[in-house]
Amino acid sequence: SDDYLGELAEDLGVDEIHWLDKDGKIIYSTIPGYLGWTPDADHPLNAIIQGQKELMEDIRKDAKFGNYVKYGAVRNSDGRFVQVGISADKVYELTNRFSYQAIAEDAASAEGILYVDVINNDAVVIASSNKSNIGLKKGNAEIISAIQNRTPYASEYYSSSLGEDIYDIVYPIAIEGKLIGSVNIGYQMKDAHAAIAGNIRLISIVASLVFAALILILGKISDGVIRSIENIKNQLSIMASGNFTHEVSQDLIRKKDEFGDIAKSLSTTQESIKDIISSHRMLVEKMQLGLAVHEIITDEEGNPVDYRFLSVNSSFEKLTGLKSDEIVGERALEVLPHLEPYWINAYGEVALTGDSQEFENYNDELEKWYQVVAYSPNHNQFAVIIDDISNRKKMEELLYMEKENFRTTLLSIGDGVISTDNKGRIILMNVIAEQLTGWKEEEAIGKDFVEVFTIIHEYTMEPCRNLVEDVLKTGEIKELANHTALIRRDGTLLPIEDSAAPIWSKDGKITGVVIVFRDFTEKREKHNQIEYLSYHDYLTGLYNRRYMEEAMKRMDTVENLPVAIMVLDINGLKLTNDAFGHEMGDKLLKKVAEILKKACRPQDVIARMGGDEFSILLPNTDHDHALNIRDSIIEETSKIELESVIVSVAAGYDIKTNKNQDMDVVIKNAENSMYERKMKYGRAMRSQVIENVLRSINLKYDNEQIHTERVAEYCELMAKEMNFSDREIYAIKHAGILHDIGKIIIPPELLNKKEKLANDEFDIIKKHSETGYHILRNTYEYAGLAKIVRHHHERFDGNGYPDKLKGNEIPLESRIITIADAYEAMTANRPYQKPKSKEEALLEIRRCSGTQFDPEIAEVFLNLMGTNPEVK
Repeated sequence: SDDYLGELAEDLGVDEIHWLDKDGKIIYSTIPGYLGWTPDADHPLNAIIQGQKELMEDIRKDAKFGNYVKYGAVRNSDGRFVQVGISADKVYELTNRFSYQAIAEDAASAEGILYVDVINNDAVVIASSNKSNIGLKKGNAEIISAIQNRTPYASEYYSSSLGEDIYDIVYPIAIEGKLIGSVNIGYQMKDAHAAIAGNIRLISIVASLVFAALILILGKISDGVIRSIENIKNQLSIMASGNFTHEVSQDLIRKKDEFGDIAKSLSTTQESIKDIISSHRMLVEKMQLGLAVHEIITDEEGNPVDYRFLSVNSSFEKLTGLKSDEIVGERALEVLPHLEPYWINAYGEVALTGDSQEFENYNDELEKWYQVVAYSPNHNQFAVIIDDISNRKKMEELLYMEKENFRTTLLSIGDGVISTDNKGRIILMNVIAEQLTGWKEEEAIGKDFVEVFTIIHEYTMEPCRNLVEDVLKTGEIKELANHTALIRRDGTLLPIEDSAAPIWSKDGKITGVVIVFRDFTEKREKHNQIEYLSYHDYLTGLYNRRYMEEAMKRMDTVENLPVAIMVLDINGLKLTNDAFGHEMGDKLLKKVAEILKKACRPQDVIARMGGDEFSILLPNTDHDHALNIRDSIIEETSKIELESVIVSVAAGYDIKTNKNQDMDVVIKNAENSMYERKMKYGRAMRSQVIENVLRSINLKYDNEQIHTERVAEYCELMAKEMNFSDREIYAIKHAGILHDIGKIIIPPELLNKKEKLANDEFDIIKKHSETGYHILRNTYEYAGLAKIVRHHHERFDGNGYPDKLKGNEIPLESRIITIADAYEAMTANRPYQKPKSKEEALLEIRRCSGTQFDPEIAEVFLNLMGTNPEVK
């Protein structure tokens, strides 16, 4: 069953066990997901299906679940087979490919740039500041579209590997109109934020300087041109207020003097500023980051208590769920009544001090995490650039939980686990490792691995190789050799089994080694126990048939000649089991085994071949010596006292005297010799067992001998009245004597019980007729009476036991015994009832005629008893 395989896997310390039919279908498994799985055409297990007896695979990727496992399989003789798997921690790294790097590496060295990828027209990275990216194809649809359409593209995302937000730009590269590829640059997001903020400041500064310079110049011009000056000053005032839609007067522009030149310059400046503002607005609106400008609101003491929304971009709306037309001009606590004080205090500090801040915080009311860059464009104002980082925070939490779960699992796993760095120094030990080594983790951390984990060959005491050193050199998984023992801190030895595997970094370097090991003591004991049971009989402790057959082949050599083969069989073991129970039969087998061990020499091989049969292999043994051993065994077994059981064995032997004799022929001759003796002495022994059983019943149960003698007498009288032959009369009389022989299995307290029997107690008593049948059918003399005894409690109407036969289906002799048995039981002294008179018993026979009793035989019995008053 699946549960049994699970228990076995735990006992043996393996991860998977699957039992497969001869077609390779998994029918039992420790892993429910594998049930019903069959291998495909090129699977390694096909070698087993096609007849290979054993298979040990290299570590491979599991065909169903994709994890890495080391498998082995063994085929059974009937074609079914078992597969066992052990998990193998292995990191498979892709091989990095290198190409021309000068441009990408040089560009990536600039401050604030995290990476530079050069991409060909097929979107494949051909050079990169991160060499592991070379050969990878960009999968982002927007990047591919930008390459194909020769248009720039920008986006923001969080990089879990770099641990920060990235501003990602793709820019096509064309020479003489021909697209040769693209460059993909990743900026640190904080530098991107700074660039955006810098643009806004730059626009304001440039505009202010231009206007101030022009006003100073105009102030120097003569009073004769006041009207032109006033027009220009009015235009400058309009532009200074931030309105760049009012056009410069065309009359001024058309002037051919200095005022015309100034007007033209002013118009050009206005258009340039409009372009800058338009570009900036487009950048603000199209940027994926949220941007909003606010003014801080303070109390009378100048402490920030709220703030007002002045402007927001569309991304701010999308990231917060707040609509521009609903929040611009409104106070924050009106829009978000439960806004946490942290936000107001942080923004107030920025607006009032002018110091920028960058932070991450959770907004309870919006139920989101935000990354915020806040700066002050003007006194009492602050602008924020925000990004929703909720998904990243969830991922970070999952990664943290996964890391903690991994550590918890590592520390609580049933095997010892030790982890080292790439110098072989210990950095982690779990509780089991502490128990097995005798070292505490805090004491072991930082020490060289071999100082804590010293291993030797448990038989030669020679030091074993340093597993960690081997793994660090080869990068391969290593396993300990057999018979390895750990020298614990207290100096005691502990047999262990273990394996060590490398820990790989992202860039393909070994960063350390993990060693998993376990106490091999119990597993080895179980292995030894299994090995012992595979060659020994569990009951007697002697060797079994498998061992004997191998020993015969192994010892069939010239050096062992002459070699004797002796075959022995216990007479009447089945009869003993039927009459006295299997517990008594087991005792008999053990007694005989003890005698065989005493009679034989240390070099002799004794085996229980099965059931009641034993064999002895006697090297360097001639005829006389073998005869002495046989006679000694027969004599000693006859002396065994085992309650009422008669102990007897039949033994025969033959001798192989030269190397050309066939050992199988010698064995056959020994068996024939044994069977001859069994036929000669076995019959008498079985008859003695029957007599002993009857004697035992009569001693155990009150009035049992009287009961059987009277039943036999009544049966004899009815048989004569029914004109039975002398032989038939003899048979039924003996059947009457033996009809209750099966009562040997019934406890005396039940048959002698005075109170009414419970249902389960009566069920035990009803088994005696079947037991009597099994006892008698195994004896030559009484086998013909077995069926008569079996059915003597059947009823004529079919309601009897054990087979519910009815009418003439019941043997005639059984129907006769039924009446004799019932009459004797009614008129005899029994613990559970007062005896009936002869007349009362006969009336009961007549009343039950046709139901319990055969009516014709009942009439014969009634007439017989009526005409024979001397018969009680």
